[in-house]
Amino acid sequence: MDILTMLILPIPEHGISFRFFLSSISFVNVLQFSVNRSFTSLFKFISSYFILFVAIINGIVFMISLSASSLLAYRDAIDFCMLILYPTNLLCLFITSSSFLVDSLGFSTYKIMSEFQFGKVKKF
Repeated sequence: MDILTMLILPIPEHGISFRFFLSSISFVNVLQFSVNRSFTSLFKFISSYFILFVAIINGIVFMISLSASSLLAYRDAIDFCMLILYPTNLLCLFITSSSFLVDSLGFSTYKIMSEFQFGKVKKF
């Protein structure tokens, strides 16, 4: 009870109404909750994409180390360009094509689904 009277007594001296004082406390609590929630969601977002970021950085470091070792092994510029451009293009193709392995092995999703629909699937 003493704490409540200590909170109520200074309010009339400064010309602040009690309802405005309570609403400002409520607003500060809501603001604090939303800030904590936004930091939590930001942390979840960063942690979920951190593995992808590390994989991309590892790929870049691998390409740089491969190019440096290739430059030491092969002094000819044409061989060096071929050694660098082929893995880079292969990596870009892998990233852009979501079904790179399926396409490279010759499987087709449409072909598999059409065989399944018509009952042509072989049973072992």
